[in-house]
Amino acid sequence: CMTMDGQLSGNISSAGIIDLDSIETQAMALAFENTNLVLNCQDITVQMEDPLSSINHLNLNMSMKPDTITIEHLSGNYIDVPFTIRETQISNAYRSVILNQKDTLKVTTSIELGDINYTELEPILLALEETDTNTTDSIAPTNYLMDIKGHLAISHITFDDYYVDSTMTIRDLDMANIDMKFRVTDSSYI
Repeated sequence: CMTMDGQLSGNISSAGIIDLDSIETQAMALAFENTNLVLNCQDITVQMEDPLSSINHLNLNMSMKPDTITIEHLSGNYIDVPFTIRETQISNAYRSVILNQKDTLKVTTSIELGDINYTELEPILLALEETDTNTTDSIAPTNYLMDIKGHLAISHITFDDYYVDSTMTIRDLDMANIDMKFRVTDSSYI
């Protein structure tokens, strides 16, 4: 059972010719290469039976032009962690990720997270990790490169008795105003 509340508006402009015999391959090309999309969400709340699939107070201003997605503002609350993504640009997603061609997926972003209590969040993260490891689908080799860079800020994070391994346990660690730049490529994590 799912419930959704809030305001959603958008505008789609697209043109192209699709041959019905090859609609599967042509539809994605039309959507990513010949479509302009503007989407606005205001105070969207989606409640699902599985709380990991629920989100509260989602606000979004997004546009898509041929193979470039721009997010000017995204904010909300997921698993009791408020988040804001001020600005994000994603380029070459269709050619690189969807078609798995030799191209570079480029992402530039700025992310802000609110207060995080890792002790409360850990069981959820472990459940997500367990779900990911239970997939039996084979993964095709990746032909594309990644260049993801941006800014990450976290207002406040706490750890209460966090067990790292048999030789280390973190007790009552409290950090505030974390602010960092990052870059992830195929060969480095900075």
